[in-house]
Amino acid sequence: MIRRRAPRRDQSGFTVLEVVIAISLLAAVMVSLAPAFYGSLKLASTANHRTTATGLAVAATEAVRAIPYADVGFYGDQTTPTQCSAQTNPVTLGSTSPSSPGPLITPTTTSTVNSVTYTVNRCIDWVDAGKPVGASTYSLAYKATTVYVSWTDQSGTHTVTQTSAVYPGGEGAYTGPENNYNATTTTSTTTLGPPSAPTNPGAVTEAAPTNVDAIDVGWQAPTSSPTPITGYIVEYNTTGNFAGSGTYASSPTVTGGSCSTLPGDLCWTAGSLTAGTTYYFQIISVGSNGSDSSPSSPVVQATTGTPTTSTTAGCTVSALSVSPTSGVVDGTGKLVNASGFSLAVNGTSSCSSVSVSYTTSGGSQSALLTANGGQFNGTAGTSGTVWNVGNDQFTVVVNGAQYSPLVQVQVNICKEKGNSGHC
Repeated sequence: MIRRRAPRRDQSGFTVLEVVIAISLLAAVMVSLAPAFYGSLKLASTANHRTTATGLAVAATEAVRAIPYADVGFYGDQTTPTQCSAQTNPVTLGSTSPSSPGPLITPTTTSTVNSVTYTVNRCIDWVDAGKPVGASTYSLAYKATTVYVSWTDQSGTHTVTQTSAVYPGGEGAYTGPENNYNATTTTSTTTLGPPSAPTNPGAVTEAAPTNVDAIDVGWQAPTSSPTPITGYIVEYNTTGNFAGSGTYASSPTVTGGSCSTLPGDLCWTAGSLTAGTTYYFQIISVGSNGSDSSPSSPVVQATTGTPTTSTTAGCTVSALSVSPTSGVVDGTGKLVNASGFSLAVNGTSSCSSVSVSYTTSGGSQSALLTANGGQFNGTAGTSGTVWNVGNDQFTVVVNGAQYSPLVQVQVNICKEKGNSGHC
């Protein structure tokens, strides 16, 4: 008889009770983790939907930006979305939609992506950087589009918003009346012509002996002009021919006062001219739009005086030095490389009342020098003096008369390049 061996304890399997307990524990753990898994799935789904909505918002914004600037807005018979009620200055193109084909912004559209329906709402509004109190126009306004994309999924209702400026590049800020732009209406604009020319020009040599190297030029402002006048340019030369080379222009643009010796309400002095020489002058108006008028007529002329020799016995002037030897001015005509020009004249002790004449934007000037042994010293101009760009002449004057033989130094004055301190 064969005897069956009893099984060893380490070879026995799970009992039914053990299996039931294990399955129960696993079920309990799965039930507790189910909400977390479900929430993660919802978040991932919502994130995907938000990405899709953002793409729709970008596409809707670009579609508006692709429309000609004048056609961006809504017509009066279009129903704008409720979200647009927050817009304070909606862009209105007119009372009714145009009958002719053309770009037309639809306020509300829908789009279905992967069984989810997205609603796209567009708003067009005037955006202002600050309208002055009481003004009826916007000083710095432009159009802006706000796109609202909304959808509903298992986690609720969501909205994505995108705002973007709709700006007509190169055309400047909108300055027209608010909320009444009509794209179907053509607005005619008038381009103003050049300003009117000055009238009644005149020229006269300044009285000797102080300013024999200077000529006063006067003129009358035109009684009316199509373009407002902001200043005048005085051109002068020694030939009377202004069609070719040898023409010189005053700088900066003349705005000065009246001459006592000339008719007219405006005057400018051309200084540091060559003695005993005839100069010819014409004046040009400068308009606020940057245009120039035709020259004044007729061309006028005057001749500088002849300097007299100093009558001071034994007075001899041998040299004039000006420091700095060149001037650099900023956009306002003020020196940036010095506060003024230092002057030194070599002369004998018997000289008296030694001065140096020079010219600024205000006309002919004179700097009285102080004796210092065998030299006379002084300063031309201050930190606030406005200088003319070009070659400026500094001339020695003794006892009120230009010294003879001529003692003179030319200083080149140029405009600063940027903020470099040099030209």
